[in-house]
Amino acid sequence: MSTNLIQFTPQVQVAEPPPTCQELGRVTREYVSAYQRGRIHNSRLIRGETRCLVANFNGAIPVGRTITTANWYCLQPYAVAMSNAQITPDGGTTQVMIAAQSQGPCTIKVVATLDNGEQYTQLFRIMVRGFPWFVGENVPPIGPYQLTVTA
Repeated sequence: MSTNLIQFTPQVQVAEPPPTCQELGRVTREYVSAYQRGRIHNSRLIRGETRCLVANFNGAIPVGRTITTANWYCLQPYAVAMSNAQITPDGGTTQVMIAAQSQGPCTIKVVATLDNGEQYTQLFRIMVRGFPWFVGENVPPIGPYQLTVTA
């Protein structure tokens, strides 16, 4: 009598974490400059869009420095709501999800604190273009004035 040996390797699918912001264009991505510190990034969004707002500080901070804390501030949270602030694993970029809610301007500021205590600021000006509300759309709630994330 012969014995057949069967080997079985189970395959388990692990749920992946939700994807981080992957803004492809320059609409809501700012490459922060070490030389033009007063630059304000301007964006136009359509009401109802949810996008990633990215501040890439790699061009402004010294090599080897990393962001330890990022404070995001929004002056008009009725126009744009912020959520899910993050610092990327490389420590040079911080990002937040924004939802364009009501027509009008919005000013957002991020203050990045580095591992040596230095602070760098980037300003964003977002203009939300309004369109009529369609049947079945819900008016979104007003977003927060501030979000803080720590690495």
